[in-house]
Amino acid sequence: METTAKSEHEPEIILLGGKYSVPPTHITGLPPKGEYIKQLLSREEETLLPAEATALSEANIAFFGIGSVGGNLAKQLAALGAGTNGVLRLIDMDTFDITNLNRQEAGWKDVVARIPKTQGIKNAILQRNPYAHVITHDNGIDISEIEAMIENCDLAVWGLDDTELAYELHKQAIKHGKPVYSSLDLGEWGMNRWWPYNKKGSLPFNGLINDETFRTLKANKIAFLAQGIHNLEDNMPASLLRNIYKIATGQRNFLIQTNTAAAIVSSIGSKNIAKILAYGDNSHVLEQSTFKTDQITMTPEYWDKQETERIELLRNTVIRSMLGLTPIEQK
Repeated sequence: METTAKSEHEPEIILLGGKYSVPPTHITGLPPKGEYIKQLLSREEETLLPAEATALSEANIAFFGIGSVGGNLAKQLAALGAGTNGVLRLIDMDTFDITNLNRQEAGWKDVVARIPKTQGIKNAILQRNPYAHVITHDNGIDISEIEAMIENCDLAVWGLDDTELAYELHKQAIKHGKPVYSSLDLGEWGMNRWWPYNKKGSLPFNGLINDETFRTLKANKIAFLAQGIHNLEDNMPASLLRNIYKIATGQRNFLIQTNTAAAIVSSIGSKNIAKILAYGDNSHVLEQSTFKTDQITMTPEYWDKQETERIELLRNTVIRSMLGLTPIEQK
């Protein structure tokens, strides 16, 4: 295992096959690191408490996929000081293409040059926080490497399309007691979702998916089931909800994604991540959220109150229909 020594002000760097460049200690024209971060956060005093800012600064965060979810969260977190005294690990195998340009940190020159997404997001991070410690995995990772990544992070951000990797990520997060965070941006709608696997007794996707159902379901279904499409029914128009179910049942392959939704979802998500890192097992104070871009609707403690009822409803309707079974008639 490749490492560098950890000093009082610098994190331990565990490469795990990634690439790393030591950030500068001084940049001409900019204040020293401490003053730079202080100014960076000077307008966040109302929304980011000192304990949250410290926890975020010191955290090791692994981003599994850095598209519109992981990439936007990584940029937003770096702008809040993440990576300053911790490590941001960026994992993705893709290069930028034209379809990414409406919501990701890229331009047409990046497409022509086939810039890896990891390098593009790293550059965007360092534009916001030049003192951040960033490790990149430009070729993605194999499923056998996930456990080491999880073991060496404080929080994982799930932005993967590959469902086998995603399921393994959640299982390893439970094994090592690490919380997982993710978001979904759908046109003018978006959603933040988190799994407090740092609490004992956790199940993958809160019990929605297990080994048996995962093997049976088609590849692209797990992402939308696990993200909590059952949580959207009261807040989302029927037309968009029907499209989500079409994706879940393999009848359609994509939804509209926009820069607006990606930006809002990452802004809300970054503050939630700071709270998860700061308060650990007390992170139930967080709010799951669904929103329309012109009217944000919060659903506080949604899962604490309705988890069992909604999961049973989902199992009975969506999952049973996917497995070719008739839904059980509700009493």
